[in-house]
Amino acid sequence: GFQTCVRIICFPIMDSSIEDTQCGFKLYRPRSAAISLYDRLHLDRWSHDVELLYLASKSGMLMEQVDVRWKDMPGSKLVNTSSGLDVVRVSAQMLLEVLYMRAMYAFGFWDDHFHLDPSRSD
Repeated sequence: GFQTCVRIICFPIMDSSIEDTQCGFKLYRPRSAAISLYDRLHLDRWSHDVELLYLASKSGMLMEQVDVRWKDMPGSKLVNTSSGLDVVRVSAQMLLEVLYMRAMYAFGFWDDHFHLDPSRSD
């Protein structure tokens, strides 16, 4: 699936300890880390999570995947229609976005050279 494609396209340049790149729940410490990462985002659709993890990994940010209790809310995820076309369409769009992201960083059109300031503790 999509996770396999992300691993092929983005690893080993990205921290491979994260198994679920599309989890909507992310916690950043310090707060300035989140601001710094989100300020650098180029993707703003379904695959922006992959870019966040890519930038965090490139910046040297330590990442850890932890289990949390999660309650889905109506409208919070992609719903499979009877035809299945929405899932296929969005999956294809996500794959193209990740390929585009990888190319833009690889060829230097987007800058991924930055380091988070560890002295900030906000």
